[in-house]
Amino acid sequence: MALGSTYRRCSCRDEAGRELGAACPKLKNSRHGQWAFRIELPPDENGTRRPRRRAGFESATKAQDQLDQVRDLLAIPEEDDDETRRKIGDLIAEAIARKAKLPDVEETRRLVKVGADVADDPLMAEVLVAFLAAK
Repeated sequence: MALGSTYRRCSCRDEAGRELGAACPKLKNSRHGQWAFRIELPPDENGTRRPRRRAGFESATKAQDQLDQVRDLLAIPEEDDDETRRKIGDLIAEAIARKAKLPDVEETRRLVKVGADVADDPLMAEVLVAFLAAK
């Protein structure tokens, strides 16, 4: 099972202009700052570590729900299926980088079960078409 955690931080700065992050004294106020999660995705095809973070959640519950969705996605492949686990990690990393919605767990599970390539996610085609149209 993939580990991960949620945390709260803010973007306040000290007198020198350095971001305070989790050390901000205002974080004692429950309305200050934002919630985030961090998780270590499976290594990419070159074996490089992939720690990822996603922030901007208004509550710990919402951050935890997203973290649980990532864990559920990473739990889909069999334990010895490193290739599928890596591809699902690629989808998650791409969604986080684009600040897009995470892949649907049930849809991804269905693709894995029928042996389809999860990298050929039909939603990705829609995103690419929309991106190219915007350019």
